[in-house]
Amino acid sequence: MKTQTLKLYAAVLSTVLGIIISILDVYQKLNTTVPGLQDFAPTIITSVLAAVAIVLLWDRLIFWFARYPTISRVTLWAVVVAITLFIVAVQLKRPTGEIIQWVILVSLVVIGLTVMQRYSLETRATTQYLGKFPENLPTLIEIVEGANTSIKVLTDVFAYAAYSATANYNRLMIALEKRIETNKVNLTWCTYNKEKAKESVMKQLRLAGVVENSKEAKEFLGSEKMKEFVDTFKGIQPPRTILEFFETVLEGRNEETRKRLGDKGCQMQPIVSTELPLYIWLIDDRVAIFCVPIKEENFVREDTFITRDPTLLSVLTEVGNLYWRRA
Repeated sequence: MKTQTLKLYAAVLSTVLGIIISILDVYQKLNTTVPGLQDFAPTIITSVLAAVAIVLLWDRLIFWFARYPTISRVTLWAVVVAITLFIVAVQLKRPTGEIIQWVILVSLVVIGLTVMQRYSLETRATTQYLGKFPENLPTLIEIVEGANTSIKVLTDVFAYAAYSATANYNRLMIALEKRIETNKVNLTWCTYNKEKAKESVMKQLRLAGVVENSKEAKEFLGSEKMKEFVDTFKGIQPPRTILEFFETVLEGRNEETRKRLGDKGCQMQPIVSTELPLYIWLIDDRVAIFCVPIKEENFVREDTFITRDPTLLSVLTEVGNLYWRRA
């Protein structure tokens, strides 16, 4: 049985025992007019159980809160309720042990909800459809924010979604830098070489076969999306041609991303010259987001998925290792 699973079961057991002891003890206190020293024993026990549960789950709590906003809201309200109970208990001049008991009880309930929510959402389906690129970016960012040891990437370019989803590209870069700097996560990233990357992006943006100065070219260069892209990255001049967009603007952003992360010790290699069957983000070898390029005439769309299935993770790792080992 995996260590993470054992931790989960131990945390669940600790949480359940803590809740049961707290409920029985609070019931006993509400029916006792003269508190004694023995009242502090259950408080100490539940405090220890709460601490055990938190320690066991600490490396996952932040990730769950980011991954599932519902848990964050529940936690916020639980803190408000705990503070309210504390104030009310003080006003009613209840014993200190009982005040602490109420606060710990609410905290244990929150941990229990967190565990159940995580178990429900992460085991309900091991593989899920995320939508078409770049609809996968919000989930990708949340997964990256929970990385602990390694991130392995296989994509067409380093400036992943820099044009298609500019705001989320910036969030992704910040998340990657934070994990690298604060958690010492090892990042390995392989992409197409310059020529192959240009070909891929042109098809993705429906520009393959578009003639310079044509109506389609002018619409692309003058679009709101292009304006957002240029305004976001200071120092970029609006491209006058599609060729200039690729060779100056987009390639510049690609190299800037490579240098930005490469300077932090990451392996960033534009080495792929053949067609990639999949684009892969593999996090901690336990979860992957992958894109399947669907080729149409002069256009490529990417359907994206997230998986925790061990067999599929093994296959994705095998595909990625063909390139990551060369980085």
